[in-house]
Amino acid sequence: NQITAPGGVGGNNRNGGAGTVYLRDTDNSQGVLIVNDGGSSGGSTPLGVSGTNWYRLAEPLVIQGANAHVTGEHGGMTLDFLAPVILAGGASLQTGDLHVRSGLIIQNGSLTVAGTLYLDTAMNLTTGAVVNVSGSLIAATPMTITPATQVSVLGMVFDAAPVSVLGGVLTADLVQVPSCVVSDGGVIASPASTATTMHWLSLLVSNDLVVDGSSRIDVSGK
Repeated sequence: NQITAPGGVGGNNRNGGAGTVYLRDTDNSQGVLIVNDGGSSGGSTPLGVSGTNWYRLAEPLVIQGANAHVTGEHGGMTLDFLAPVILAGGASLQTGDLHVRSGLIIQNGSLTVAGTLYLDTAMNLTTGAVVNVSGSLIAATPMTITPATQVSVLGMVFDAAPVSVLGGVLTADLVQVPSCVVSDGGVIASPASTATTMHWLSLLVSNDLVVDGSSRIDVSGK
């Protein structure tokens, strides 16, 4: 609490984004990059470098607070995170393609990916977590969608490991997994169709598909 870097307040609702704070214990080889606006301005904080479409961060990233909004430096930027990423307290992250290799934790935060989300690691969602992917979600480890969380994918969800929808909501056009459990009030649905785009739900499950009595696969009104 003694180190702050809030964004400034500008005119015409053009506030500055939160600054970044990098902390590293001298005994450790890695530090942590923190974006926390402290509830002040609500502008966005860009990650990446102008003139390139790809940015890699090798150390942990923590984005925290309802007014902490991180984006790629420009539209279409691909972010590649080698270390854990944490979104908490209403924070948001928005980018083009996103590759997360070592832990994704969303605690009452939102992740918006305009392209493809690649997960080499587990995605840990807690109450209030929202994930929106305009492309596909490609995962290599088991995925669990817990109560009061939502994962919405306009394209395909492909996971090489089992998927469990335990009280949360998963929407996608196509879900291709080895096995799937929907329980504790969980829902799998298709995205809502629009006047110009028709969506549907295809489930390709190579082994077991289990839906308990409190849960459903539902495309009503879609």
